[in-house]
Amino acid sequence: MSLGTRTSLALAALCALVSAAAAQETGGTISGRIIDPQGGALPGVSVTLRSEATNAAWNATTSGQGSYLIPFVPIGHYTLTATLEGFTAAKQADIEVRVGDNLRIDVTLQLGAMTEAVTVTSGQPLLETGSASRGQVINREQVQDLPLLGRNPFMLSQHAAGVQYTPTLASRSNRPFDNGGMDNFSINGGRAFTNEFLLDGVPNTGTETNQPGNLSFVPSPDATAEFKVQTNIYDAQYGRTGGGVVNVVLKSGTNDFHGAVYEYYRDEHLNANTFDANRQGQGKEGLYWSQPGATLDGPVKIPGLYDGTNRTFFMYSWEQIRSEVPFPQVWTVPTDAERRGDFSRTRTADGRPVTIYDPLTTQNVDGQYVREAFRGNVIPTERMNPAALSLLERVPSPNVPGQVDNFLAPETSRGDRYDQHVLKIDQVLSADHRFFARLVRNKRTEINDYGGFAPEASPFYTHGRMNVGVAAEATSVLSPSLVLSSRVGFIRHDFYIQRFSDGYDPAALGFPTSLAAQLPRPTFPRVEIEDYSEFGWAGSVFTQSDTWSWSETLSKTAGEHSLKLGGELRVMLNDQQNPTSSFGTFEFSRGFTQAHPLRADAASGNALASFLLGYPSAGSVPINPDLAYRNHYYGLFLQDDWRVTSKLTLNAGLRWDYESPLTEASNQQNRGFDATADNPFEVPGIALEGGLLFTDESNRLPYRPDRNNVQPRFGVTYQLTDRAVLRGGYGISYLPTFDTGFNNGFSLSTPLVASVDGGITPAARLDNPYPNGIDQPVGSSQGLATLVGRGFTYGNPDRVIPHVHQFSFGVQHELPGRLVVDVSYVGSRTRGLPVTKGINEVSAADLTMGGALLDPVSNPFEGLLPGTELNEATVPRQQLLRPFPQFTGITEEKRSIGRADYDALQLRLEKRLSRGLQFLVSYTFSKSMEEVGYLNAQDDWDQLARVVAERDAPHRLLVSATYELPFFPDGGGLTGALLGGWQVNAILVGQSGLPIAAPGNAVWTGVDPRLDNPTRGRWFNTCTETLDGARQNCASDDEPVVWQVQEPFTLRTLSSRISQLRTSRPVLVDFSVFKTFDLPGRLRAQVRVEAFNLFNTPWFGSPDMGLTAPGFGQIEPSQENDPRNLQLGVRLTF
Repeated sequence: MSLGTRTSLALAALCALVSAAAAQETGGTISGRIIDPQGGALPGVSVTLRSEATNAAWNATTSGQGSYLIPFVPIGHYTLTATLEGFTAAKQADIEVRVGDNLRIDVTLQLGAMTEAVTVTSGQPLLETGSASRGQVINREQVQDLPLLGRNPFMLSQHAAGVQYTPTLASRSNRPFDNGGMDNFSINGGRAFTNEFLLDGVPNTGTETNQPGNLSFVPSPDATAEFKVQTNIYDAQYGRTGGGVVNVVLKSGTNDFHGAVYEYYRDEHLNANTFDANRQGQGKEGLYWSQPGATLDGPVKIPGLYDGTNRTFFMYSWEQIRSEVPFPQVWTVPTDAERRGDFSRTRTADGRPVTIYDPLTTQNVDGQYVREAFRGNVIPTERMNPAALSLLERVPSPNVPGQVDNFLAPETSRGDRYDQHVLKIDQVLSADHRFFARLVRNKRTEINDYGGFAPEASPFYTHGRMNVGVAAEATSVLSPSLVLSSRVGFIRHDFYIQRFSDGYDPAALGFPTSLAAQLPRPTFPRVEIEDYSEFGWAGSVFTQSDTWSWSETLSKTAGEHSLKLGGELRVMLNDQQNPTSSFGTFEFSRGFTQAHPLRADAASGNALASFLLGYPSAGSVPINPDLAYRNHYYGLFLQDDWRVTSKLTLNAGLRWDYESPLTEASNQQNRGFDATADNPFEVPGIALEGGLLFTDESNRLPYRPDRNNVQPRFGVTYQLTDRAVLRGGYGISYLPTFDTGFNNGFSLSTPLVASVDGGITPAARLDNPYPNGIDQPVGSSQGLATLVGRGFTYGNPDRVIPHVHQFSFGVQHELPGRLVVDVSYVGSRTRGLPVTKGINEVSAADLTMGGALLDPVSNPFEGLLPGTELNEATVPRQQLLRPFPQFTGITEEKRSIGRADYDALQLRLEKRLSRGLQFLVSYTFSKSMEEVGYLNAQDDWDQLARVVAERDAPHRLLVSATYELPFFPDGGGLTGALLGGWQVNAILVGQSGLPIAAPGNAVWTGVDPRLDNPTRGRWFNTCTETLDGARQNCASDDEPVVWQVQEPFTLRTLSSRISQLRTSRPVLVDFSVFKTFDLPGRLRAQVRVEAFNLFNTPWFGSPDMGLTAPGFGQIEPSQENDPRNLQLGVRLTF
């Protein structure tokens, strides 16, 4: 019997047992052992857990070993009572259950009458003795009181040790509707966008940016009870994550009515100015932010009809955002002289003149290519391309001096309209049955300014998102030792970005009317000019992502074993126009106007000059289909938490996942590339091999199913003393995926033929870039001959689901004052990551031919491939040396051989709330390495380059605290009214900078590039030796050379990232102060002042890493993060 058959049978059997589907808990679990004064087990003890807020009760009976288990306990405060005939009743009050808690509460019964009771109000367990899983609970007070720019509670996830999240512009990344940005964090070295997000235990993820784990709905802090960030998962009920699980639980109503009405407000008068505007002596840009909201919760009561006290509860929350948020822009635009074709005053970064050469004068003299410079370094007017001049009319002229960052648009803003609604109903049906149902919805619409460009040339857009979700959970006590939890859920995420360039007729720019008529969707093109800011855009985006989920979890107590058995089903539907068809992109480099066409140097050539001449270096026009992707996810698990002794607990679990490859409703996908099949494209005298494969009705999957994803989980805790516990564990988890099979043939990009001799002379003109017209998609009708004459990317059909090994070992120690310190080693090893490499490049041996690879040779494809660069009488020699000469570049993606390693020392010091004070200190000392790419396409598949990970930050410290000042707590008299009721809150974040990408076409000499005193003007040693032996960008004549320009046709040896060079990330502090006033009755008023980036600390980006660029090694003086923002809040609560 095959593994697939065995797995299918096991799946069917377990589904028959527990229906279909893994429940993630929205509360916690309480277990323990009840003994007599001599330590003997007491079977048959009645254990009742009663909510202090709703009076709801949970009942259990101890087993023959005296053990009890109460699972699926909602978060809140409880009293536990244990009774047995012949013993006094025992009560433990004020038990706090947090999300994900696994509390162990042992009780000793004393001999006596049941009518007598002993009540204990202390001894709340702080150590995690029941589970080795690691995580961080963010409680209700932290969610509501810590300063949050945008009021997005998920941003508090970064408070957990091991979480790496470093947004730059928080005002644009951290708001409750910033899906695709706020979820871009890594947990314990895991890949970004692979974390699991849950809302009330129900999946809360969709696909927006083709990432598998985009967060969908974000509740307001006032609708959030608390949440837990689980960073190491040794419980088999959790799966489909590459890092951790973030589980947010919404508030529920209680027997008392509670409510709040509030308003949060910001404007430019409260904010600091940006660094950029201060540098230019400009004032603050306008800002308006209004965020009102209201919540109401309590028992459902309909006078004269229904009283839901102790039975039916509701919670409703509404929040709105109306804003005009500054989004100041700094562009590099052509100077007035350059717009006229005059480059006589254009300079390199070190002040040398830049000479412009005429590409039409290119000659080969004694084996070297030479060109003549334009007289006076001025391009004659008659040589300027009319389409280029028309495009340039849409680009603003400089408004500040200089060649770089010479156009400021500080008044650029963005308007947002956002509304959010949450409704939750909790129902107690009986002592053994209860359920909840909830509905969430939000909608955001954004309108941007044009950024100083003409509307059609603006790189901006109108934008919107909407999330709608419903969920329900039922919990049933089937017997004193058996509990069933069932959940169903649905979440929809709608997304669109409609570019201002969308719908613009390119014929109005001077492009041929016949060309514009071939576009299925007319647009203004995207124009990318090297060393200048791009403008225009290629394609809008419209997507809809639906996730249906169903889960079942059966919890069983058997002696000292707490067993969980369950499963999960998800159906995921993703409809996409991503992106739409468009007029595509035109790229311009300095190549056609530099002295030597194949050797770049900073002092010759300019991309704008190439643009004015109308000689693009690359370009394409994409025609894309509408796509409807579908796939399923199944998960089954068994978990056993075994209390071996009073000190030792073992967690053992087993999980199996299957996430099906994506199908497309119309089978518009590829199924890999067959490298050995005979290609039907016939060329006399040449036997051609290789071609694309396609899905069809008989084989709809682009990848082979990966059904053997078995995941063992193991954890152990050992209580050394009453105040210390050792904890360690190991587990495997499989990552979520969204791997399309690519749509070659159904989407088609017409390439611009920029040159037919390898970039030596231009072949295309901007005013008629596609003389043979725009190619239309042919689907799969051409079979293996699809896209001959072109390049493409395909996915390896043997792709498997990546997986991560997680492990940790450490100690927790409880200190006086409700303090817990945790010191642990934490590691992860991610395997099976997708890697990408070109497979149709000339070999390393052939590279030794050097410039001869570009020599024109007779073209066997002449006249057979119209509209491609392989249709001319000659082709560069290198084309015929490719493994598949009928194609140009071919890239294989998703070969599952990549890996990532993470090792860390993590420290957590947490003080639970008492006497008005709580704080959390999280420190991580870590190293992240990865092998997910290659230095050269000629490298063998097993020659992965090991580099420091993009998110590697060796040190990261986060401190947060809330403190109710202990002055005049009763608020009596005038003095008490003025000096009482104050609270302060703060968040401090400090971390190492992130590694900087290495320059391209560079060779490292081995000299340490770091400077003793780096500045933004020179962040590292930029001293470079050019190909002719000249020194450039050197601070002195004797400064050691760090970089050398790489010879053409040689292999790269420099790593893609340089660990020694990092960005600067100064410490940021957010701070708030509250004043609360007691009003008549239960009313309270509160005034809040919150400061984000309290000390107005600017962050700057990475330096320019273009080896021959004028600004090599320079950091643009453009602030990437927000300046100080002050927010005023007013709240009325009861």
